[in-house]
Amino acid sequence: MDNIQIKEFIKSLYSDLDIREGNQFTEVTVPPSKLHLLATLLKAKEEISFDFLVCITGVDYGHDLGVIYHLRSSKFGHTIVLKSRTPDRDNPVF
Repeated sequence: MDNIQIKEFIKSLYSDLDIREGNQFTEVTVPPSKLHLLATLLKAKEEISFDFLVCITGVDYGHDLGVIYHLRSSKFGHTIVLKSRTPDRDNPVF
């Protein structure tokens, strides 16, 4: 599965997500309420199999807190970036 097919798969799940080509990887901005389910589906889908968490980064944007996940498929060698942020600094749940 190439990047175009991966984007189409994600859009079939959530048509309202912001998906763009970053400098190195496809980047998907996900609301916190959809993050866990999307990551689970990306891992479980046999054709894409994002089964390896390369890096997780916490970001303080000033008004918002964010999390950035770099996921990789050890089977296919492709990588995707999931980004999520919340304005709830007192109880940031992702």
